[in-house]
Amino acid sequence: MAHEAILRVFSRASEFDVKRDALSWTLGIAAWQVRTHRKRAQRRREDDVDSILEREDRSPSPEATAMAGEVSVLLDRALAEMSPSEAATLVAYARGDRPDLPGPTFRKRVQRALARLRALWRIDHDSV
Repeated sequence: MAHEAILRVFSRASEFDVKRDALSWTLGIAAWQVRTHRKRAQRRREDDVDSILEREDRSPSPEATAMAGEVSVLLDRALAEMSPSEAATLVAYARGDRPDLPGPTFRKRVQRALARLRALWRIDHDSV
């Protein structure tokens, strides 16, 4: 579409009035080309980029699936190194379950368990 607009500007160069602003004249031609292009696509019932992206397959790639599997295994190992109560707290938190504890108590347990998990992850993976 851009090359069509440039070609149109050059083909109409002889019509340009030097007393007028060249940028405005060029942008006017380009805007008209964009409008023309959109109208043609609409008449032909062509799909625009947004509708094509909406129809794309959103399933994860094989690489993403493999990486998620590896992270899951590593997370299971880290949870196994934690105390059973810390691991149970994190699993309940991840699932959205609320044990029979007061809210602040549960939040504090989650905070402590996450801090322990982060420490284990840093030791095992040497990450910051």
